[in-house]
Amino acid sequence: MKRNLKILFFIFILIFSIGFLYINGQEHTVIINNKFQNKKLSEKIEIIFPNEKPKKINPNKKAIMDIKGYKTTFILKKKNFEKKYNLSLPLNKSIEIDIEKLLNKNKKWYKEISLY
Repeated sequence: MKRNLKILFFIFILIFSIGFLYINGQEHTVIINNKFQNKKLSEKIEIIFPNEKPKKINPNKKAIMDIKGYKTTFILKKKNFEKKYNLSLPLNKSIEIDIEKLLNKNKKWYKEISLY
């Protein structure tokens, strides 16, 4: 009985560890869209994700980054502006961040993109 309990406990710990590593270690593709409707309003920006190199994006361009984990924060910098944002990444999906909507405080500033 004691041996069966040890085996059951080991299997439980193994399944829990696999689930934890799957959720926290999953890599997501993040597309950053710096294209504006009025092209004159677009400026050069810099996005900083934790444990990643800062990404500079020119006006009216897009950039792609790979981010690990399901919750993260990022810092958006541009001329005379710097703000920190929180981001929850859905499992098995990538996202596209629209900088114009983000700066205009639109609630739908990112959209989910299916990987498959």
